[in-house]
Amino acid sequence: MNNLQSIKNQWYLERIRQKGLRPGDEILICPFNERTQKLRLLRKSYQFSHQIREEKPWRIDLPKIMEKEFNLELKLLSDGKEEEGRYFLLSHCKTPFKINGNFCYQSFVERGDEIEFGLHQIQTKSDIKVQDDLTIPSSVIRSDLPILIEGETGTGKTHLVKKIHELSGQTGRLVHLNLSSFSTSLFESELFGHVKGAFTGADRNKNGAIVEANLGTLFIDEMDSLTKELQVKLLLFLDDGRVRPVGGNSCKKVNTRLIAASGRSLQDLLEKGEIRKDFFFRIQSSYKINLKPLRQKKEQIQRICEKFSQDENISLSPQLLDFYQKCPWPGNIRQLIGHLRTKKVLSPGRKFEIDHFDYSLQKPLEIETKNKKGNFLDLGSVKKSYARQVFESSGRDVQLGAKILKISPTTLRGYIEGAMTGCS
Repeated sequence: MNNLQSIKNQWYLERIRQKGLRPGDEILICPFNERTQKLRLLRKSYQFSHQIREEKPWRIDLPKIMEKEFNLELKLLSDGKEEEGRYFLLSHCKTPFKINGNFCYQSFVERGDEIEFGLHQIQTKSDIKVQDDLTIPSSVIRSDLPILIEGETGTGKTHLVKKIHELSGQTGRLVHLNLSSFSTSLFESELFGHVKGAFTGADRNKNGAIVEANLGTLFIDEMDSLTKELQVKLLLFLDDGRVRPVGGNSCKKVNTRLIAASGRSLQDLLEKGEIRKDFFFRIQSSYKINLKPLRQKKEQIQRICEKFSQDENISLSPQLLDFYQKCPWPGNIRQLIGHLRTKKVLSPGRKFEIDHFDYSLQKPLEIETKNKKGNFLDLGSVKKSYARQVFESSGRDVQLGAKILKISPTTLRGYIEGAMTGCS
């Protein structure tokens, strides 16, 4: 019992440490009647002072609090258990400061706190940027709140989970469990573990993924593959944090944070009857993140290409970058990075231009060979029809379309005009 209490106390203290303001965090300094400034904390100590000493006629119109002297120091402290430590605010004068509405002379500062001295204010940022286009409240990242991530394959769900776990400050492991890589009969054992003799082949006790991730994060990928029977057991774990291994008679209490990812909409699965209603509503109450497909984020395509160029010491032509931004990328980020790596091997030089390997990214065109009456078209008409379709698929870019077809822009314009006027 003492060991259990010790573990609980250790976990509680660790949770307090995780919320603390740390090096690398940003604060907003809001001085009275001046412009707000952003400051990234990198030093071990910062001084903030404010005072009015001179007697002036307009002083009587100011609030009383403006007449006081403030001398605050934001210091980086460490208890020896942390490499970075966390920031501590203290007053070096007789006047206290306000933190979240309470008067104090000294206090640890947490992310999301608001500090007031005089009519000045310091705000610690409560949102953390985990991707270029995605911010998550720090209170969510550093809590044990379950998270649900929905998005197509290759949108970066695994990378995002790793980032959240790193920023959470948890002492436990990140355990990644992809349900699609196991047979249905092994799901329960992989999640909850089993005791020796529970079934044929169970020659020893085994901790499941939930127990392995105690004081850490369990990432269940392909959540939509979970059977209804296991949905019930997982639901019970989410409610009370207890795990019973297969064949076991007792439960084990753990503190494991769950992050689930699904490539399909859980709402659609509910309408199809593939998941239980009670499980759906419990999972939907998690903090939800929806990752957009790459085809909807042209700026991200450019950032990925630029980073690849810097890392691999190559360059992409403007025409190629524009071409990539118009491609559908059904495999999203994973497909784009894989395509760039292959292209690097195939390219003779360090400058990438559009070639036949890139054209394979486009959807295959259906060439019209018959007219509306069902009669076969002549070869000239087929050429004009095909040229028109390439023109449309290349974003109506004559230069790009001509390069794909290996003809001059003037010739392509002639084919397009012929197809549009019905001269085929």
